[in-house]
Amino acid sequence: MLNASDHAHMLAAMLAPIASDVHVLDPADVEAVRADGDELVLQLRDGGARRVAGAFVVPVSSQRAPFAAQLGLALQPSGSVRIDGFGRTSLDGVYAAGDLAHSDAMPGPTWSLAGAIAAGQLAAVAIVQRLAAASVEAHASRP
Repeated sequence: MLNASDHAHMLAAMLAPIASDVHVLDPADVEAVRADGDELVLQLRDGGARRVAGAFVVPVSSQRAPFAAQLGLALQPSGSVRIDGFGRTSLDGVYAAGDLAHSDAMPGPTWSLAGAIAAGQLAAVAIVQRLAAASVEAHASRP
């Protein structure tokens, strides 16, 4: 697996039941990848090589839109916006969902439509709850 994140060893453990041997390599240490029959050869920058049956490359994401930085939102080491389980960010009243955000419990964002939809629904629940609570509070404070 080519991954330099803090979660690399967790992801390797997830692959262990389906792989006979899992090695974690920093992508910066790999100069080239070439096919050799049924195997891949990872040419390492130090001049060595590693033959493998397959490689899992963990993508690195980055924010394309400037709003997370402009708002000063807390980011994960992955570059994604840090959220709780309901999409709340570090800035009160700002929510995030989909492939630009993930919680501390996840190694990275979910890059699937189903995951993005589910994250959006959870954020919507939190937003509706917040608006309903504000409405109840406003009505309760009226004479």
